[in-house]
Amino acid sequence: ASVFMVGAVGGDSFGQELVRSLKNSGVHIEQIVQKSETATGVAMITVEASGENTILLASGANALLSPQDLHQAIQIPQGFSAVLLQNEISLESTAAAIRWFTAVGVPVFYNAAPARMLPDALISSVDYLIVNESEADALTGLSVRDLETASVASKRLLERGAKAVVLTMGDMGALYQDVEGMRIHVPAFPVSVVDTTAAGDTFVGAFSVALCECEDIFYALRFASAAAALSVHRSGAQASIPLRRDVESFLHLHPEKTR
Repeated sequence: ASVFMVGAVGGDSFGQELVRSLKNSGVHIEQIVQKSETATGVAMITVEASGENTILLASGANALLSPQDLHQAIQIPQGFSAVLLQNEISLESTAAAIRWFTAVGVPVFYNAAPARMLPDALISSVDYLIVNESEADALTGLSVRDLETASVASKRLLERGAKAVVLTMGDMGALYQDVEGMRIHVPAFPVSVVDTTAAGDTFVGAFSVALCECEDIFYALRFASAAAALSVHRSGAQASIPLRRDVESFLHLHPEKTR
């Protein structure tokens, strides 16, 4: 998809490298601002033998991205098909972006990661709330252990005002539930797990692109699950994220058995 990245980097070599990487991948970088007074946000990632990861974040310039920065970067919010948000910028800036985009009818995909408590007013203002097990636990106080507890946690989020919830559960697949009563479980694709870093980000990006293009929830979930499966089969973060042609080829090799 055609992607515009809005964010902040510091005045260091890390920021230059990240912006250059995005540009080389075809991402529009004109909306990225530089906060020369601070460092670029970094993440220290450890990966267990099972492929599961633990990430320590130092927010750096991310924490300084203000609503004013966003307003200057996004002059015409209605020109976009969707906006993707998460919790690595301030909640104030996130809430401001949600207000601007919902006011002009642009769908908001909100990945509540890293996990933190959120007000009901924010949860009820987004179109798609996407969380993993630990994020669902942080928002509901319920431990997600299986499909049944995932369904209960999703319903709790719907009760808090969410319009639609996607709960990703690693090898247990992904569960979608919405206020209209639709419920879809897409099993995970069987792959050997090398590194789960960026699997959630991959899922969110792929899900939003597929849904905006075809408006088919089931296909979007399968497309996103396939993208995430390919990403965990590779090590690294950005380096593990597959291209569209890789995902489509993978889906061709794994046709859906039931609908």
